[in-house]
Amino acid sequence: EMPALYEEEALKAQAVAAFTFACLRKAENSSKEYDITDNHKTDQSFITKEAAKEKWGESYSKYEEKIKAAVKAVSGYMITYKDKPIVAVYHSISSGKTEDAKDIWGEEFPYLKPVSSEGDKLSKDYITEAQFSAEQIREKLSSDIEFSGEESGYFGEIKRTDSGVVKEISVCGETLTGARVRTLLDLRSSNFEVKFEDGKFIFTVYGYGHGVGMSQNGANYMAKQGSDFKEILTHYYKGCKVEKV
Repeated sequence: EMPALYEEEALKAQAVAAFTFACLRKAENSSKEYDITDNHKTDQSFITKEAAKEKWGESYSKYEEKIKAAVKAVSGYMITYKDKPIVAVYHSISSGKTEDAKDIWGEEFPYLKPVSSEGDKLSKDYITEAQFSAEQIREKLSSDIEFSGEESGYFGEIKRTDSGVVKEISVCGETLTGARVRTLLDLRSSNFEVKFEDGKFIFTVYGYGHGVGMSQNGANYMAKQGSDFKEILTHYYKGCKVEKV
């Protein structure tokens, strides 16, 4: 779930977040025949050792040892809120400030609130661009929108969260969520700007992922500045404790 190149304290923070998430899923699935699935859309991503060897090549042994050492160092640590494991979600790169879970998923979590993550703006992948022809836009959004009028006027008013993510956007007079547009257009995040230029729609996208919880890139930045895994986790998960269970 996190590049092996990242700082050790960032890897430790990721390990604790992943373990906490797995423990929560296990508790939620207590009446089922399994603890956690291998579906990354439901639970968490993983790769096999064989895939890791192919991905890392000559660096495999070094990266494996680095990850194992980080995991071993934080074995048994969990992130808790009022003595219960939290929904320890994370994402790759925020747009400089993380998101309120309520704005993204409509559900309130007292510890998934916006916090500063300025280090993300220094990432080379912080800003990306995606271009679409008017025909591509019509094709990709046709399931939700009945298109009419001038192409340059397809996209209208945008409502944003306090952290900048597009909450709602008007498309041909109809309203779509930023998350829905992101999905349909396969954008890296829901924090975007759109303009019509030379017959094309140009989307400037900030960050990568849903923006809620810990920013992995931000965690790495904090680790480089001297923060340990506990400081990283308690920064991104407000009001939580990191303790052995």
